[in-house]
Amino acid sequence: MRYCAILLIVFGGFGSRAQESSAETLFRELQLEIWQIEEHLTDELADRSFNYSYLIIKEDDTTKYEANFDPRRPSEERWQLTAYNDSTPSKHHKKEFREFRTAPVERPHALIDTTRIAILENSETKLAIEFYYNKEELPEHLEYLKKCKGVAWFSKTSKHLERTEISNTAPLEFRLLPVHSFHRSVFFEPAGRDKTLLIKEEQTEIMADVFGRTTRVKEIKSYSNYEIISEGHK
Repeated sequence: MRYCAILLIVFGGFGSRAQESSAETLFRELQLEIWQIEEHLTDELADRSFNYSYLIIKEDDTTKYEANFDPRRPSEERWQLTAYNDSTPSKHHKKEFREFRTAPVERPHALIDTTRIAILENSETKLAIEFYYNKEELPEHLEYLKKCKGVAWFSKTSKHLERTEISNTAPLEFRLLPVHSFHRSVFFEPAGRDKTLLIKEEQTEIMADVFGRTTRVKEIKSYSNYEIISEGHK
């Protein structure tokens, strides 16, 4: 199974172990790929262009970015901001967005701890598991995942990951803010005969201390109009 590497969740490996877990055995028997739930944050290998919408909802403010991504452009120009709050973006907004989207990320993978996988549902069409990330393998920018657990839903029919839910098990720090409540949902869909897995939407909601006040912030990232890039343009 292949993946659009631009996308924000997934893809890596477990590393070597002497014995596989019962959950891994079940995944192998069902021809599902358990490592789809691992973390991946890079666009270097992306083979598709797409449109992107980023909505930030605060208690007294809402901000919306609209952009497109094309891997055929130079690395610093792949992300293009097309609208800011439904208006033409200023040079400042374009520069700010470009710097944010092209910031380098080291060690992008977050591997799951295969010793802590629990099967929550195993029906005729669905498989749901609870998982935790491997704390020893998390890069600095994903440190907050040490205090989170996740649930992943797989379709037995289409053999792919449908969605993941990540929530905190203790207070954590996220983007330099003290966070009391953290919840993230990511929805996926398969694309085409090659079974590429694409992200449709990512929703993150937090309750954090901002300037001494507990504030709710919700982010919605949407991806649409995927178009595969021909081999001649890579």
